[in-house]
Amino acid sequence: MKKNLPSNPVELFFSITGEKYTAIVVNALLDGAKTPDDLAKELSVSKADIIKCAQQLENTGIAGKILYPDNPSEYKLTLTKKGMALKPIFDEIKKWNAAYN
Repeated sequence: MKKNLPSNPVELFFSITGEKYTAIVVNALLDGAKTPDDLAKELSVSKADIIKCAQQLENTGIAGKILYPDNPSEYKLTLTKKGMALKPIFDEIKKWNAAYN
């Protein structure tokens, strides 16, 4: 179920990426589709937290699932076109971090 999202673009961005773990999951998915287990290991986050984050990303249209045909309960999380459109923002954050941290 989609919630009402803010109309202010900055507030909208942070309402989506500001949830716990969301930004680091999006950043990890910029490299390609990954299973919740892979994301949990890579990010040192519980699988339950990854699944909760994945649901929020799906609800906002940032990510989707690629199901395994032989085992529908297994899937990879991938960024949608809308999610991949965040790449330039994450690239700029990385540049800013490199310059000032």
